[in-house]
Amino acid sequence: MTLLEQCQVWHIHDQHQKIFDAIEALPPEQRTADTDMELARACNNLADPQTLDGRALLRRAIGLMEAHQEELQNTYVWNFRMGYAYYYLDQEGLALRYFTRALDLHPGDSPQVNTAEEVQSLIMDCRERLALPWFQPNFRERTAAAWAAFGQRQSDLCQALEQGQVQQASDLCRGLFSPVLEELSLSLEAHGSQYQLCCSAAGSLPLSAALGYFQRQMPGELRARWAVAIRDVPSVTAAFAPGRMPPGIQTAEEDPAPEAPAQVRYCALPDPDPDADWRMDITCGVTSCPPLLAGYLENDDTEIDLCHRHGIAAGFFCWPLEDGQRSFAGARDALQAALDRQAGPAAFVSIGDAVGQFCGYLDFIAWDLPAVLDAARDFFAGSGLAWANFHSFRRDVSTVRLFTREDEPALDPETGSLLHTQDIEALESFCEGGSGYYYKMLDYLLNFIQEGMQAGHFTEGQARRDLQIALWYAFACNNIDQYEFYYRAAQWMPDSESSAAGCGVWYYRYSCALTYCGRLEEARRYAEAGTREEPSYPWIWLQAGKLRAHFGDKAGALEAVRQGLTLVPGDHEFITLQEEVQTGASLEQMEYHWIDPGADSDLQEDTGPDAEEKLLAIACITTDARGLQQFHAIFHPDPAAYQRDDPYCSFPYMVKGHSVELVFQMNEAALSKLDPHWLRTQKQRLDSGRWLTRKAGLDETGTLAQVLIRLGHQVSLIYQTDRRDAPYFQVWLDEAGNLAARPRREDEPI
Repeated sequence: MTLLEQCQVWHIHDQHQKIFDAIEALPPEQRTADTDMELARACNNLADPQTLDGRALLRRAIGLMEAHQEELQNTYVWNFRMGYAYYYLDQEGLALRYFTRALDLHPGDSPQVNTAEEVQSLIMDCRERLALPWFQPNFRERTAAAWAAFGQRQSDLCQALEQGQVQQASDLCRGLFSPVLEELSLSLEAHGSQYQLCCSAAGSLPLSAALGYFQRQMPGELRARWAVAIRDVPSVTAAFAPGRMPPGIQTAEEDPAPEAPAQVRYCALPDPDPDADWRMDITCGVTSCPPLLAGYLENDDTEIDLCHRHGIAAGFFCWPLEDGQRSFAGARDALQAALDRQAGPAAFVSIGDAVGQFCGYLDFIAWDLPAVLDAARDFFAGSGLAWANFHSFRRDVSTVRLFTREDEPALDPETGSLLHTQDIEALESFCEGGSGYYYKMLDYLLNFIQEGMQAGHFTEGQARRDLQIALWYAFACNNIDQYEFYYRAAQWMPDSESSAAGCGVWYYRYSCALTYCGRLEEARRYAEAGTREEPSYPWIWLQAGKLRAHFGDKAGALEAVRQGLTLVPGDHEFITLQEEVQTGASLEQMEYHWIDPGADSDLQEDTGPDAEEKLLAIACITTDARGLQQFHAIFHPDPAAYQRDDPYCSFPYMVKGHSVELVFQMNEAALSKLDPHWLRTQKQRLDSGRWLTRKAGLDETGTLAQVLIRLGHQVSLIYQTDRRDAPYFQVWLDEAGNLAARPRREDEPI
């Protein structure tokens, strides 16, 4: 068997490290294009793109293949593997070109290559990512993680510089900042006891803006000894100098406004076709980043590809000018103010605007695109405009519709809601005194919404904005009394806030949901707002009293109790709260109650049937800082890849060289209360590799993909197989880490 034949056998059995080691051991004179292609494939398959070493492997693969471009560029395999490497380097623009060429060269069905449908799926995914560049992590997150890593190693850097080891310090610094400055030069300079990081913008205006953001994010405690210098920043006006302007674009004669000296004004001859591409209708505009604008107009993706390689999104919002140019300035200024208020400079920077015959445009670079789009969507939803879009500074990708004005649905005249009288009666029937069938209540609501949408009676957005639906939805979720359902209520309620004026119930239920999600500042804000909106609703005072006490306002808490007892004299909950405020009880203690006095008495004696479930829900309210620190010390999650409270906490974790996703199905508050000894035990079991593979059948083995850890120390494992019809299966473990029966959900029949 030849080495290439052996490599194919190893590849089939996912033994990519053996391929890598065998080819790396070859002397240079025995290396060929075929061996380099096998080594490149092994690098692609071994690479974890979430790590620096993994990204280095992907670049190694590209370098190996580029050496044989002339002889292999017209083959399917070369183009597919090039596209694969660029795809996992988050360079979808380049990946798309190679995947498209690979599809053109596809040899047909063969066990040696991906199917044409799989290549087409990758092409579609690239196009979606280019249209909506949702980076994981984005530039904002990369910057925060890089500065955190720098702060931990600054003493080592200072020591190296003090000893004259400038090169070693520079190498360490480049490693720490590589997620942010991956392709940019960086050097260190020492000026006595002061040190300077010298970064090059490489003549790119978008990257110079990104470096400016990076510079501003330096933590305050580092500024006494460190500074960031940005070099090779191009001139904005030179970018639009004569001979360098896109066809049809001219700089205006007047000088830029004094308050914006780094911007260039331009004018253009608009295309009269209302169906022309976005921006073709522009008559005049202003920009501080001409290369992005020029690249869009000339279909040159060089600058936007450079942005995407660093987790930076750049694009523009557009909306209809229903009154022509007269409406442009007002909408632009209002949008800018909304973005500044909700997203802020930590998420984006505006780089210009333009007015056209049909549309208005606002241009920006985003360090955190989701935050910017959320803020824009909220603004446009209340703007009265017919629609609004986001489009990347890339000509040949689709447009993302942010908002479309909907026709108002018909409301029931008796209820003032999408819910009819019989629907509300049905929902009320699920309540039984102090308890109820809350899962059934929630199912009824969700079925009502689904059927109404399918029948065309209303949209999902209209259902989410309906006050009565929101009140019942939160009532069901809050009474299920589990973190996931509190989270769902907290996600649902904001859409109906504009209809909640004067409704203390809405503020009470939203505040409760926020409390059990650990969002206590927000919970207090909405509780206080509820006392102003409907001061005659007693239970909003109960909620406000608990949160006032938690935040140290004992007098305010007792005043809330007084207000409540005035409205419901002798009420058990208010009397209990009064006693607990006076004795300095914690928020968790104040929440460890039931409404019914008898049931509450059983709960306090731990004899109630739901005591354990109540404790698990309460665990999600406040964060134990020491416990959270212990958790991070045990697992050391990568800050750049760590996701918190969304709704769960998760991060990738390496097990015997294999990346597994750890998902703690809880928020950080509950995470901080997990027993450190129990956590170490789970880590030891993971690290041992005992869970890494499991038989899925007689001839099939699954590889561990996810570890799910629920409140109450429940652990389950999700395995991935090669089966296309059912690629995943799940198993549950007992306390000893062995197989156990799947736990029954509370809403399942026995």
